[in-house]
Amino acid sequence: MLDAAKLWKRGVRAVVVTFDTFLVAAQDQAKAMAMPEIPIVVIPHIKAGETPEDFRGRAEEALAEIAAQLELDGPHLHAAATA
Repeated sequence: MLDAAKLWKRGVRAVVVTFDTFLVAAQDQAKAMAMPEIPIVVIPHIKAGETPEDFRGRAEEALAEIAAQLELDGPHLHAAATA
C-alpha cells in the first residue's frame, strides 16, 4: 500500500494487490493516507486442499483486473501531476 501511494503521488499509475483477508487493513491504510480511491485488486486467499492450478486461475483473473485498473486515471494521479 505504501509503495503504491508513493507512486500515485508522483503521478505513476499503481495498483495494490492483496488477499481478501487483508482487504480491510488495506482500505483502512488507504483512508489514513487520504487516498481512499487508490485501486485495490483482491485475490481470494488459498484454501486448504486447493492446488497450485486453482490459485493460478485466480491469479490470472486478477491480472486482467490489474491491467484494466492501470488503464484508468485516478483523481490523485492528475492532482499529483499538476502539483
